Order: sequence, then C-alpha cells, then structure tokens
Amino acid sequence: MKLVPQKNGSLWQRRGVDSLFDDFFGTNWPLTQSTLTAKPETFIPQIGFSETEKQYRLTAELPGLEEKDFEVFVEDGILTLKGVKHQEKHEENENFHHYETSFGSFHRSFRLPEGIDTDTIDAKFKNGVLTLTIQKLKESNQRKKIQIKH
Repeated sequence: MKLVPQKNGSLWQRRGVDSLFDDFFGTNWPLTQSTLTAKPETFIPQIGFSETEKQYRLTAELPGLEEKDFEVFVEDGILTLKGVKHQEKHEENENFHHYETSFGSFHRSFRLPEGIDTDTIDAKFKNGVLTLTIQKLKESNQRKKIQIKH
C-alpha cells in the first residue's frame, strides 16, 4: 500500500485504503472503490446530423427508451430533446439476490439554422432511434437586382 499525503491533510489516498481491503477480502468484496466512488451512469444520447438540398436530418440514439420517456420541442429557434432513462436489473441465484436500478435525466439542445420550416418537422421513432426531418424553406434570399425608376 502506498501512503500519499493529500492536499486536504488526509494521510492515505482513498485508493490505498481500497486496495488494502481488496488485498484482504479479494476484489469481489462489495465495498471496493469502483462501487463506492462510481458516479451514477450518465446517459447522453448520441446525435447525428445530415443535410441535403431540401432538408436537414437529425438522428438520436435512445436505446431502451419508449416514446413516453422523452419529448422533443422547438422554442425560439432551439430544438430540445429531453427525457428520463430508468433501468432496472434483477438477478437472482441460489447464493445471492441482486437488484440494481439506475435513473437519470438527459437534455440536449441545438440551435436550428435559419431558413427552416418548424411547422413541418417530422419525427419518427423506431427501434430506439429517433429521426427528425426538418424541411428547408425555399430560398427567398437569392440576389435580385432592383430597378431604380426615374
């Protein structure tokens, strides 16, 4: 075990104490560092963007979720995807009973480009993948010469 003074004045590093328990009880001891200091799982949906001449497409990977678990909305030119992921794991054996649950919310926002039609955004959800199709408006900002009258 390595004794390392900490900035806060502690004599032992947390890992050193945990490794002492690991050495004594083995790595399967239930209160090892990985279980004591592990942060709750954070779910961040993976997002993909693509663009064609007439539309934008956004895909979001939402494995294990159902439509009731999330919402998508547009407000002030910002597209927002937010929801909650709740997962339960239950394992039972003659020697042990293990029940684990995790819960976490997610929130992703994207500024939409100008020149889109937010009234016609199409959303489809299939096999854990959300696909949004966002139509571009016909370009009205093409250069046009204005005739000056005398």
